[in-house]
Amino acid sequence: MKREVVLSLLIAVFVSVNAQNKVEKLVVYESFLRAGTTANITGAFKNPVECFVDTTNINVGENTFLSEFSKILSETSSRRHFQQKIAEISIAGEFWINSRCHFFIFCEPDLLIDMTDRKEYRITDKLLLTQMQSWIDSLKRLIENR
Repeated sequence: MKREVVLSLLIAVFVSVNAQNKVEKLVVYESFLRAGTTANITGAFKNPVECFVDTTNINVGENTFLSEFSKILSETSSRRHFQQKIAEISIAGEFWINSRCHFFIFCEPDLLIDMTDRKEYRITDKLLLTQMQSWIDSLKRLIENR
């Protein structure tokens, strides 16, 4: 009896942890700051008009890069993001998990920062990094062709 209870609790924890990082929606802004401090960047997300941020979604298609983004969040180790100067921001936007909006930035060459939860993910998996770079390149081409 005790084994069954323990086993069911372990399964419930495993399922909730895996479902925790399932990205429901991914929005990429057309333009964003290229650098700044953590406070400046957070302010740009909160007041995009004042900071000349174009929040037009350029990630066209409902499921574009959702599974890969979810995989980065669930399989890449994270650490706390501290206040600092940030440079080389490639893309910025928002992703939704459990109906909660998270603002993010991606900095070249391999750093994804969740500005809402103040977590940073250093992508070490070469395949995920290659997929991320090709996705970013396609987004940049889309902007150039507008």
